[in-house]
Amino acid sequence: MPAPKNRVIPDEAGYPGLRINDDQPELKKGFAYFNEEIRPRREFQPDLGDHGEWRKVEFGKPGGELYNVLTTTPWDLREFGLGVAMYFQTLQLLCVTFFLCGLFQTQAISYYKSDKYSHRQTIDPASGKPVPGMLRGSAVCTVQETVCMDAECETVDDRNLCMMGARQAFFDITMTIALLILFSAVATVQGKVSAALDESLQTAQDYSVIVDDPSPEDGDVNEWKEFFGKFGHTTFITIAKDNGPLLRALSKRRLIMREIIMCIGNGEASLEEDDDGILDMTWDGKSFLDKMDEVSMEQAASGSADAKKRTQVLIMKTGIFGMKTMAAWRKELAKCNDEIQVALDSAAETPYVPSKVFITFETEAGQRKCLKALSAGLLTAAFDIGKEKVPPEHIWKGENVLAVKEAPEPTEVFWEDVDVTFEKRMKQQGLTLGITVVMVFSSVGVCKLLQVLAGTAGAALWISISNILVPTVLRKLCFEVEDHVSLNDQQMSLFLKLTFFRWMNTAVVIYLITDFDEFLTVKAMKQVQAVIFADAVTTPLIRTLNPATLVNQLIISNYAMTQEKMNSYFLGDPWYPAERYADMTKTLFLALFYAVLFPAGLFITCVGYAFIYTVDKYSLLRSWRTPAEMDDDVTKVARGHMFFGVYCHAVMSMVFFSEFPFDGICKDTELGEMDNHVYFYAHEQYNVTDHHIYKPCDQAVSGKILSIMAGGSLASDQMAGQQERVVRVYSLLVLILTVLLFVMFFGKGLIMTVYHLFNGKYSEDTKANPEHFTTCDIQAFIPIYRQNGLAYPLIAADVTTFEPKYLPFEMDREEDYLVQSLYNKAELPGYTDDELKALFSEVHYFPPPSGLVEEDDAAKKKKKKWGMGKKKGDYEEVAGEEP
Repeated sequence: MPAPKNRVIPDEAGYPGLRINDDQPELKKGFAYFNEEIRPRREFQPDLGDHGEWRKVEFGKPGGELYNVLTTTPWDLREFGLGVAMYFQTLQLLCVTFFLCGLFQTQAISYYKSDKYSHRQTIDPASGKPVPGMLRGSAVCTVQETVCMDAECETVDDRNLCMMGARQAFFDITMTIALLILFSAVATVQGKVSAALDESLQTAQDYSVIVDDPSPEDGDVNEWKEFFGKFGHTTFITIAKDNGPLLRALSKRRLIMREIIMCIGNGEASLEEDDDGILDMTWDGKSFLDKMDEVSMEQAASGSADAKKRTQVLIMKTGIFGMKTMAAWRKELAKCNDEIQVALDSAAETPYVPSKVFITFETEAGQRKCLKALSAGLLTAAFDIGKEKVPPEHIWKGENVLAVKEAPEPTEVFWEDVDVTFEKRMKQQGLTLGITVVMVFSSVGVCKLLQVLAGTAGAALWISISNILVPTVLRKLCFEVEDHVSLNDQQMSLFLKLTFFRWMNTAVVIYLITDFDEFLTVKAMKQVQAVIFADAVTTPLIRTLNPATLVNQLIISNYAMTQEKMNSYFLGDPWYPAERYADMTKTLFLALFYAVLFPAGLFITCVGYAFIYTVDKYSLLRSWRTPAEMDDDVTKVARGHMFFGVYCHAVMSMVFFSEFPFDGICKDTELGEMDNHVYFYAHEQYNVTDHHIYKPCDQAVSGKILSIMAGGSLASDQMAGQQERVVRVYSLLVLILTVLLFVMFFGKGLIMTVYHLFNGKYSEDTKANPEHFTTCDIQAFIPIYRQNGLAYPLIAADVTTFEPKYLPFEMDREEDYLVQSLYNKAELPGYTDDELKALFSEVHYFPPPSGLVEEDDAAKKKKKKWGMGKKKGDYEEVAGEEP
């Protein structure tokens, strides 16, 4: 980091923001704070609908009641974001789907339990004990016979007598086709539900567009207003600047200062300027620096204090429970002030310039007219290719074809990363994708090596460790290495990486580490059952209980110095929709991967989805931090992964049916049968009951799967008649699905990608809502920064340029919004209004004129009463219009 120049702030000072609750900590007050201010609440709006409706209470607003965990439906969760609502609806659909899949496989379960397959699977030959629980009804084979491996029977081996059933295969193929049809229907239904949810809830996204490529000199709001005004009245124009380093540093300093104040208390106002130059406060007559010195000395001399004080200092010295010593906080504060000064120095040399521009129209019709006119292909917008075909009035300043698209939700925007370019994102994501691929295949390689060196137990231990460590690393890659303009983009990147890892590290790695001749053993089936059960029940239960949070809240928080610090342990657990979607698709993939060998896993997965739906809904409404609203793009990609999971099921069913009976022994057709005297000797000596001579053979076909894509078949002469017929049918099915997968999904995706290089993506999925933006109680595009450890977001713009009602939270007093803003002279003492304006993004509010009527307004007959989440029909007649 370069050395700071022209320092304007002291080394060890900062603005702490809102006053803290510096009372002595009480655990019951911490839980009361969590219950009344952090947990999401709802309130009844009697003027909505025919009989009134429940609506989510804005964060920070008092009143309301907790959501009912049992009766809350995915529709009720739409105000948490479309992606959240669709996640819970997908869990419901998958629960029903897997119950139906289980019904298809009841014949297989019955067959596996029958005399015909394996003498009712009574005794495990390896252990001599009964086959346990649900493994009766799996492909466990308990019947073997000893056969001769040469003409003189000098070598013998055990051959499995269990064979797959043709009827079993018929039901599995039927289930596969039914799943494809069902998932297609689900995609259609969810598309309609998503549209209905979107129509029922008015948000800023419905009225707004984003300009991705403004030039550095495009900071004049009047020019933007004039250009976009041709499509409709522009109510908000937000010019977002590339001031990310300053926002991060200022926000971090706010957190550090609050941590220090949570140790020393609020202090008293001082009539004399304090030595910090910012606070003008004293603590028992001591300055800020002197008070920190006093606390530091007390903590250093804690050996003579009482037991609680010694434990408190010990926790602070570890630094792993959110508490640190005063000396550590002072070092971080000085370092943070250096970062702020470097950012200020950089801004003085290279002023911050516009990176993105958000335009919010007064009507949806205005937004849609804009998108229809200005939506352009990627190459057209990036390099002005085909500019001559664009109407002159739609070209910015007669030179630039703007990259305009529908804006994300305001709470989705990462305002500190608005300067990230497409090229930078591709480089970052290419790097992180490469690291992910290396990590995944390295994990699989290590797992296989441990299986060879230490057996299955060592491999299983590695799977457990890597399932904990690797997702943590992937989160860091996506959150710290990659820059994303929106939460939706960030979660999509994390979802793809997590899905790749979790699919490989569960189903695929178990297949790779299981010896071929052990697939039909109790040991192998126990491993599959354990992983499916852990996915369905154990992992969600541990995630819900979250022992680490309980330790922090019930034990560690008692050593906080103030109530405010104790409250910081009750801000809710952060959670990431991408992880939940990745887990959801991994559970589907795992159950379908081994459905032929362990069909009861489908019923376990059905119960698991019901359990996950329940505990995740409980966590969302009771323990998780309320998420920023997210669109349903991840849902759509997850549906594609479900189709791919069904395809993989078809492939693995073909593989498993081909590899039966998993013993690596085949009849030697050249040697034929043993002589009678050899047979009688073998019968007496080894209890051989088969005259045929056998030989080792390679029944494994996983390495031949690629040949199916070219129209080949895995069927061979070594297979029994019905087995060969079944495998040929599966080979044909997999070939058809391969063609459909690549033509309908990858082929269509490639064609559409090429098309959108030169053509815009915009299309209307729903009808424009006639309600005006300013009549709706919804958010605007106001820059905020969500700092971990702070309950309220920090505002990164001049709060005097808009009404606080357009923020995503509510505060007790109007003056608190100024305190919560980083655009604050107390934050940066000595800076003038013009200098502050140059450092921060700009929000411009243009109230619509009274009686504004735009195109489509004249035709509307009804008007919505309120903008948040109304259903069709929730209207009242507008005065002056004909009924």
